[in-house]
Amino acid sequence: MLFRPISVLVSVGLFAQAALAALMPGQVVTELGHLASLSGNVNTVLSGVTTDAGTHALTVHPQTVVKDFQTIINQINGFVTAVQATPPFSDDEASPVDDKLADVILMSTLVGKHSIFAQFALTVRIASTLRPLDSSLESLSFALIDLLPTRKDHVDEAKDKFSASTAAASTKYDQFCIPSPLYPVVAPVCGGN
Repeated sequence: MLFRPISVLVSVGLFAQAALAALMPGQVVTELGHLASLSGNVNTVLSGVTTDAGTHALTVHPQTVVKDFQTIINQINGFVTAVQATPPFSDDEASPVDDKLADVILMSTLVGKHSIFAQFALTVRIASTLRPLDSSLESLSFALIDLLPTRKDHVDEAKDKFSASTAAASTKYDQFCIPSPLYPVVAPVCGGN
C-alpha cells in the first residue's frame, strides 16, 4: 500500500517538471505503463470481491476502487497537460508509445462485479467516479492523437475501446437496483438510469 502514494508522488514530480518541457518518448511510455499498473491495481482489488466476501470487504473494496480511480484521473490530467506541451513525435518515436497503449486495462472486471455491489447498494460512489474517468480518458486520447499523428488510426481505436469500456461500466453502475432476498442465487433486479 505504501507503493501507491510513493508512485503518485514520483509521477506528480516528474510531470510537474515535464509540463515545463517537452516529454521524451520514453517518458510517455513510462507514464502509460504507470497508468496500466494503476488500472491493474483496480482489477486486483476487484478480484477480491466475491459473493462470499464479508460486509467489511464489501465496504472497503468500493472505497478503494473509488480512491484508485481518483488517483488515475489525477494522473491522467497531469499527463495530458504534459503531453499537450510536447510537439508531435515522429513515426519512429511514436512506435513504442503506440505499442504501450495496448497495456491499459479495461473495465470488464468492474462490470462483472456490478451485481455484488448492487446487492449491497454500493454502486453510487463508483458510478460518480466513472464520469470524470471517462472524460479524462477522452482528453488523454485526444492529446495522444495530437502527439502521435502518424498513429492516429490506432490511437482512435484505443480511444473507442476506452470509451466503450467506460460506457459499459457507467451504464451498469448508473442503474437503479433492488436487492434480492435470494442473493447470490438470484441477482438484484436492476434497470433504468
